[in-house]
Amino acid sequence: MPPFIRVPADAPLRLLTVHAHPDDEASKGASTVAQLHSEGVHCVLVCCTGGEAGDVLNPAMDSRSPRRLPGVREAELRAQRRSSATTRCYVGLPDSGMKDSEHNARADALPIPTKTRPWVDWWRSSGGSGLRWW
Repeated sequence: MPPFIRVPADAPLRLLTVHAHPDDEASKGASTVAQLHSEGVHCVLVCCTGGEAGDVLNPAMDSRSPRRLPGVREAELRAQRRSSATTRCYVGLPDSGMKDSEHNARADALPIPTKTRPWVDWWRSSGGSGLRWW
């Protein structure tokens, strides 16, 4: 397979992905992140919440599962991090479950892009998603 991105010899690329919940990275861009990492791109995953407002969609899980969901998602996130060798930042916001909740407006999350200095970030919002090059 040809390289997805050619990494400059003098400046390695960095990718910043930002997701609301600990399981979102698995279904939204995981293969792209894995490919970029295999090509030498330093990948940073930002997870904003613990996913505590999430739904349990698997009927095989027991009735206590909603209370256990943040722990399950955290374990999945740790496993994903090991498999793709990403650096992880956890913001620790409450999972509001609502698009326009006041909990969603947090200026304390803004320093992360400055600290990680990504060349590329993967973003997803109600208006769409895509790659942005810096």
